[in-house]
Amino acid sequence: MRSISKTMTAAALGGLLALAGCTNQAEPTASPPPLGEKAGLTVSLEELPTIEGEADQMPQIAFPLKEGASSPTPTPPEEPTEDNPEATPTPEPSPYIDPPATLQVWVVGDEGTGEVVQAEDIVSVSLVAWTWGRTEALTSVNSYLVPDPFVFALQNQAAVGALSRMVVGQNVGSRVVAVVPPAVGDLNVAFGGEAGTNTVVLIDVREKWSQSIEAQSDAVPTGETTGPVISGQLGQEASLTVPGGTTAPEQFTVQVIADGSGPEAAIGDTVLIHYASIEWTGAEAGSSWQDGLGPIAVVVPDNTMEQITAFAALVGVPIGSRILVTLPAKEQAYPAGAVVIDLVAPVAPLPWAATMAPDAGSPEIELDLGDLVIPEE
Repeated sequence: MRSISKTMTAAALGGLLALAGCTNQAEPTASPPPLGEKAGLTVSLEELPTIEGEADQMPQIAFPLKEGASSPTPTPPEEPTEDNPEATPTPEPSPYIDPPATLQVWVVGDEGTGEVVQAEDIVSVSLVAWTWGRTEALTSVNSYLVPDPFVFALQNQAAVGALSRMVVGQNVGSRVVAVVPPAVGDLNVAFGGEAGTNTVVLIDVREKWSQSIEAQSDAVPTGETTGPVISGQLGQEASLTVPGGTTAPEQFTVQVIADGSGPEAAIGDTVLIHYASIEWTGAEAGSSWQDGLGPIAVVVPDNTMEQITAFAALVGVPIGSRILVTLPAKEQAYPAGAVVIDLVAPVAPLPWAATMAPDAGSPEIELDLGDLVIPEE
């Protein structure tokens, strides 16, 4: 057993590890949209927006115009008067053609040379979106404003049905664009736009992993553990039990159960992990293995922050490793518990991450229930 000494508060789990809000788990739906085959086009490219810009630069979009129309210029607002104190701009008719009524998906430029994305995969993407007819990107999901990619399981249809249809069958390295009508998924609302409008989404497919990927089966064990008992071989599903009479922890502890051979996880890294958690009473508190959607992606947090999650235990641990984290009770917030975590794979940062401020943060979108759910302020 190798223990890691860390200076941090015990506000570790946010409901036993803060994992409850970070899983791939999705509530079942009555009729989840099928993934189907690789999506394509049923209209001509002349009826679709054009996208320009390199993969590491904010793309520019132009929408197809009606015959004889020209690109609009902003209408200046009317000056309020005593007779009209709430003056507003006079709306101009849209110069753009109507958006297609069905999902349209196409590749901009050359197809990528990486592996083909399968319906059972987990993908890492950068993403930007627009409301049809507006050239300003929806900032809630603009990857060009943040250093970390979006990572999601394509099988999580309750969360990312429309997005998964964009990438299944595409090659890693491809730039994929879709026009998504509200009937397919009202992404515009999820992305901070208006309800009932078509959304144009651009995705750069950056990495993919099989949903069945695991941490190293040949990680090097470090010795006997203390506290909760881990069941499950290295590189396979793990679970926890708390032997009767075991004293509940009074402080945050991290035990390295087996050392992997990958690079060490650092603050700000995005890592794919598997986990299983348990309350000290023996009640299960969540498991990514049981969720059935593969490992989840987490951004390794700063372990000196006042409010810390157990993911800070990942700092300095090699990819491929298995660790055991114990957490004391936090007043009325959550009970004492434990978590076994497997560090499965590193996720590459976005190309522009190195040029961003350290506090630029992660994408402010939570791929969760619904089409996509934006966390409340």
